[in-house]
Amino acid sequence: MFSKIAGVTAAIAVGASVTVAGAQNAAVQWKVSEGGNGHWYRFVNDLNISWTNARHASELVGGHLATTTSKAEFDWLFAQLNPNEDAWIQIGPGAGPYLGGFRTGSDPSAGWSWVTGEPWTYERWVPGEPTGCGCGPGGCTTDERYLHIERTNATAASWNDIDDSGGSAGCGRFVSGYVIEWDADCNGDGIADYGQIIADELADANLNGVPDCCEQGEPCVIGTQAVLWRNENGGNGHWYQLRMAGRGHTWTECRDNAVLDGGHLATVTTAQENQWIASLANRFPDAWVPDGGHGPILGGFQTISNGPPAENWRWVTDEPWNFTEWAAYEPNDFGCSPAGAPESYLAYRNHGSVWNDIENAPDCSFAWLVPSYIVEFDADCNHDNIVDYGQILTGRLADANTNGIPDVCEVPSCRDVDLFRDDVVNGADLGILLAQWGVANANTVSDINHDGHVDGSDLGTLLAFWGPCPQ
Repeated sequence: MFSKIAGVTAAIAVGASVTVAGAQNAAVQWKVSEGGNGHWYRFVNDLNISWTNARHASELVGGHLATTTSKAEFDWLFAQLNPNEDAWIQIGPGAGPYLGGFRTGSDPSAGWSWVTGEPWTYERWVPGEPTGCGCGPGGCTTDERYLHIERTNATAASWNDIDDSGGSAGCGRFVSGYVIEWDADCNGDGIADYGQIIADELADANLNGVPDCCEQGEPCVIGTQAVLWRNENGGNGHWYQLRMAGRGHTWTECRDNAVLDGGHLATVTTAQENQWIASLANRFPDAWVPDGGHGPILGGFQTISNGPPAENWRWVTDEPWNFTEWAAYEPNDFGCSPAGAPESYLAYRNHGSVWNDIENAPDCSFAWLVPSYIVEFDADCNHDNIVDYGQILTGRLADANTNGIPDVCEVPSCRDVDLFRDDVVNGADLGILLAQWGVANANTVSDINHDGHVDGSDLGTLLAFWGPCPQ
């Protein structure tokens, strides 16, 4: 059902994006399977907002004020609104929210338009309306050019015209808020973008209701876009991305690639997270081995590869290993290579949410090679309680070298170049750097500028800090 949202008017006043906890769960879809149009609608309870600001607020989140262009659409919308007491101001039968209709010209019953430019072919006026005349001391004092819903009795409603202030000028408040409608389909897949955003199928990092892929001019491929597991949806605020590795890539290579991009292989520490990540993988069939059923690599591995199959597992982040979701008879350490190498690494299996142990060898003789992996982004280097990756996507934090780490967090200190960890930069640190010269991986500590290579730039930084580190 619809629910009210606080704080929209204040956000508009300062020109900010509208970000409201719980807002993504308040929208309702008029489903095509139920005779609808596939659009999404949401009632916003705001007793003080004008029609003009309500229109602006709707557009800030990628929608528009609702346009009820048919009897079926109006009746469906009223059925959603009617049980919600916040949608009605009890003056007479009950005044309700703004819609996206407005009038140009002087004739109250002509010149009406929808904000979307849709044809004005359906009307549903309260008897005697529209008058174009707002009440006030001495009679008609305001010009009513905007549309809202008025409940005429307990089971019916129609349209009424109202002034831009919502009727507060002379006779009290007549508007309870407004209804947003989302119908944009920027990627042309026949599905309203808003539904794909709230289903975490397409990312919307800046929360403007427009998929990031459309804003960036990139293909919107469901299943491979980085998406945010939103806190308001029961998530952790981390970003996740399904990546195609191609068969023949090892767990180690996938781990290193994730780290070089500023993330890590996904660590699945609760049943809720496991189901959510698995749902990402299952949206993209190519992420799974046909018939064999093996799916994306995860960030789990065994510290002792020749021990019991179910023991000595850990996450790449060192988070506690307190949750598992092994498939039946797994882990079994049953390698598929000719040498029978132990299976000490983690991946999904069977096109679902269960786990399997796998090898780290690219030359497995069976058709079980895993073609994909899941990257998780959770770093917050500037400690603002927002994951850096999302702020990089929205341009709030710069990342000139595209390594997934905000530039502001990459200014090195003496501690960063003290590779030997003895509080002094000297020959020991230089030796480590020279030994790691070349392409960096997840275990490379000498890539001081995080550009994926240990080279002259890192050497110059180390030499600049030569001597004791300040205490």
